[in-house]
Amino acid sequence: MEGKKRDSSIRSKQASPGGVQNRAVTRSITRGKAQASERESLKEANEEKKSARARLLDRLKSKKPTEHQQNSASKSCLDTDCEKDGLADFCPLKFHGCFSSDVVQDIISSFDAKKLEILGKVGLSGLQHLKRGLHNSRHLVFWLLKRLDVQRMQAKLADGSRVDMTLNSVERILGIRCTGRNINCNSTKVVEYVKQRLRERFGTCESKEFPDLADLRNVLCRHYVSGMSEYEEETFMIALAGLCCAYMFGPPSRTAAVPRDIWEFIGNPKNLLQCNWGGYVLSVLQACARTVQMNIRSNPTSIKLGGCWLYLEVCS
Repeated sequence: MEGKKRDSSIRSKQASPGGVQNRAVTRSITRGKAQASERESLKEANEEKKSARARLLDRLKSKKPTEHQQNSASKSCLDTDCEKDGLADFCPLKFHGCFSSDVVQDIISSFDAKKLEILGKVGLSGLQHLKRGLHNSRHLVFWLLKRLDVQRMQAKLADGSRVDMTLNSVERILGIRCTGRNINCNSTKVVEYVKQRLRERFGTCESKEFPDLADLRNVLCRHYVSGMSEYEEETFMIALAGLCCAYMFGPPSRTAAVPRDIWEFIGNPKNLLQCNWGGYVLSVLQACARTVQMNIRSNPTSIKLGGCWLYLEVCS
């Protein structure tokens, strides 16, 4: 009996350290799992605290253009099917643009018979029928520019159909002149004598390179008591063309301004008597679409939108 007790006591002594060790390992594993679970919970909580804007920024930063996208970008967007490049759903956080048919409508609606006659002479008579309060969706304009076939000048719609953008459609929608001489945009520096002639016409100081929008408004809204002289009529034509380019026809810009590259052309009133406004509208839209399609490949957070939004939306 005593031998059996001794054997059992020895076995219990030998087993007890192993049991303690096993229990210690179990507690360590349980504690590790609990800590890992706690870290996961904290991570999820932090993720929830992020705003939608922050999450979108993280996603945009993490996306890199693939080699296929970079090769496609080098082809000047000959194939503008964004779905093929994985950019169909891309949308920047901000849009910049200064299109406003309301500004143009406000001024033209105050014109008397003589000013309306000049409006027709310049080839912009259809703008007198603009309706105030037209809403232009920047998201829609971006979507249309992103999908525009810049080679064929066709708007590709969601159902797969295509809409041709032609001079006839510009004339039908905007009622502006779509024949005559193309408007030449001079990308080089404007010669000094053109600037000086503009200063004389608009009465601006030497420090001002070009008339600003306030100078144009002063000419367009002025009340000509004894009628307009030929010189005043020509200045009025220049101001009218500049205003329409700044707010309705011109290229992308954060704030409204007359495009610098058009001053030399519109600074000569004779050019305005036979210029093709429809051609200018289409060429600017084509350039804007090409720029948008190139820029979205770098996943920008903002994009500038230009061209005639009203025509783009109605035509499509």
